[in-house]
Amino acid sequence: MFQSNSKTSVNREFKIKDILKMVNADKDIKKDASCVEKITLSNVICKDTLNIKSDNSCREIYIFTIVLKEKKIPIDFIKRFDKFIELHTYFIFEYKDETKELCIYRYIEDNVIKRGNIYESNWHRKELKELPYCMSIKEIYDNLIFNLVGLKPVDNEEINCFLERFNNIQKLKKKINVLEKKAFREVQPRKKFDIGREIKKQKEKLKTLEGDHNGQA
Repeated sequence: MFQSNSKTSVNREFKIKDILKMVNADKDIKKDASCVEKITLSNVICKDTLNIKSDNSCREIYIFTIVLKEKKIPIDFIKRFDKFIELHTYFIFEYKDETKELCIYRYIEDNVIKRGNIYESNWHRKELKELPYCMSIKEIYDNLIFNLVGLKPVDNEEINCFLERFNNIQKLKKKINVLEKKAFREVQPRKKFDIGREIKKQKEKLKTLEGDHNGQA
């Protein structure tokens, strides 16, 4: 995770019951949120706190830290909570000495806020990294996404193209996994050979999409 600038610190804690009331949580959402011990608005990244450019594509980023009672991500609760926040969000989950980051990708299309896929890191020990130099709030948000997916952008790759490439890589990996399981079960040599050839073809596609050094061309 990136080290935050002290100027962005808020550290405002919210009562779980107040948030559940705000999002009109039903019993399923309440049950999902039962693993949450504490929710804190840790940081607000905006042009006033960092003195950098902001526009309608990304005016502010709200960073929430959520302490968990158990190692479980309350994803249904997070989706509901995220819908009630009109600005970009980024969630940091903490359980004992481990942490996990998650973001529901948000973008503006035809002046309407839309949400894309969910991107998340693996559970890991907390390790602070310096945020790359950024010229705008949107650039910070993009770098937060880049950090989550374990794939490096190629030179001058825009976030939408990057995410499309990443999503295609994930689909291709699943396809290869299915083919490998199919090849393992196949007993007829000819069919096994054909599946193996298809696996090789798909792996070449994967290599092209990933680029050298895991995406760094």
